[in-house]
Amino acid sequence: MAAIAFNLYRPENTCCIVVGLGLIGRSIANYLAFYGEEVQCEKGGFSWDDPGEIINYINLLLRNSGRDRFELIWCGGRAGFSALDSEMRKEYEVFSRVINTLSASYKENITLNFISSAGGLYEGNEIIDKIEDVNPVRPYGIWKLKQEDLILMQNISARIYRVSSAYGFSFGLTRFGLIDSLIKSSFTRNSLQIYANPSTLRDYVFTKDIARLVVEDIISGRQDVIRVVASGRAVSVDMIINLISQLLKKQVRVTYAVNEANNRDIVFPAKLSSSE
Repeated sequence: MAAIAFNLYRPENTCCIVVGLGLIGRSIANYLAFYGEEVQCEKGGFSWDDPGEIINYINLLLRNSGRDRFELIWCGGRAGFSALDSEMRKEYEVFSRVINTLSASYKENITLNFISSAGGLYEGNEIIDKIEDVNPVRPYGIWKLKQEDLILMQNISARIYRVSSAYGFSFGLTRFGLIDSLIKSSFTRNSLQIYANPSTLRDYVFTKDIARLVVEDIISGRQDVIRVVASGRAVSVDMIINLISQLLKKQVRVTYAVNEANNRDIVFPAKLSSSE
């Protein structure tokens, strides 16, 4: 896990720090490079298990930037969708220590942009009509909601982005999502095991669209929002496999593992989606 910072051209006197350079964080950082200059830092990174190291690294980036205000984009976290409660609790403890400390230190000079999980928060709903209709059913979603609640209790400006199933180019630097894994499987000709039904419906959103939305909110100064970031178009796992096979003109070999916990459809109406 790492972080990167940019001195933005606008808003004036503002540094933007991205914590967590995984699939989404790296895409946001790449997009930010068009809107600011990277802050140089001699220290290479920090341990995800040590909140003190994370806080110190963020403070170091901000000092090196020479700016007074900063936008923090939190894409951090190692636990995935199927994480155990103990894993999510540990992640929450690190997150809460970092956010409580930064909120107290910077107050009106910080805005927090939190990348949350739409799939985790709304998984228990057959129909999602309103953004308030959260219904997490697994530790991942329950603890993501706790992270959101912690943010909203702080006396700071914040934006929360509930992102659906993200896909993009990982370049082998982070966890592979379903689409990346399928493309890789088509070239290696190895069979990919999928923990879902062929008909399971999910909403896939491109990481560049996520990055554009987050960065443009920051540049425009949009305040205190909670967004569902999704395409508004449900696609089955089987349809994704067929599309990739047709586009690459290669057979994608898959096997389906029985996993009742991951068979739920998670779809979002267009009226709630903010990726366009």
